[in-house]
Parts: sequence; C-alpha cells; structure tokens
Amino acid sequence: MMVGMRLPGLRLSTESDFSYDEPPVSLLRLLVEDVVNRDEDYFIVEWMHDPDGQTFIQVARDSQGLVVEYRQGDVRSHFQAISNDMSLVAETIVGWAERRPGWERGLRWRRWRP
Repeated sequence: MMVGMRLPGLRLSTESDFSYDEPPVSLLRLLVEDVVNRDEDYFIVEWMHDPDGQTFIQVARDSQGLVVEYRQGDVRSHFQAISNDMSLVAETIVGWAERRPGWERGLRWRRWRP
C-alpha cells in the first residue's frame, strides 16, 4: 500500500497496464526509477478532468536517456526534454503533478515533433 501525499485529479498509467487514480507522490518517484531500471518502458500522468486527454506528462527511456514530454492542450503546447538525471526528472514530474510554479525550469524543453 502506498502512503504519502495523494495527487487529486490525476490518473497514472504504465506500459504494463497498471492504473492508479490520485497516485501518491512516492509512486511517481518510484516509477521514474522503474523506467531507469527498465521495469517499465514508460508511464503517463494525466488530468482526469480533461475530456480530450491532452493535459499530461510522461516519461520513457531511449538510447539518449530519460525522455520527458508534457502537453497542455493542443499540439502547439507539446514539449519534450531529455535528461540522464533521474532525480531531476522525478522532481519535474512531481512539480508538474503538484502544479508547482516553475516546475519546468530544471529541464531544457523543445517543441515536440512527431
């Protein structure tokens, strides 16, 4: 059982079909570690109240490191960053989930291109 501060209004989904509504902060940190260790390929955190499902942040791993993407509405507000700093990625995910001002400042973002 996860303990700690829960994040109301959020839904967490993983590559392995695990889903958790209002996940605790500790679970987000744990899942970043799981992606680093290749126990999960990716996870997504989204706002449940967005009917279009276009407000989210996600983490995956590729040959360059941890790939973090966030989107806040349409494709013009979809950004990506790559980092090898697991702690920085975890803090970015938690900051976004908590709606912390300046959460995005730690990574170097660029507009996402398909």
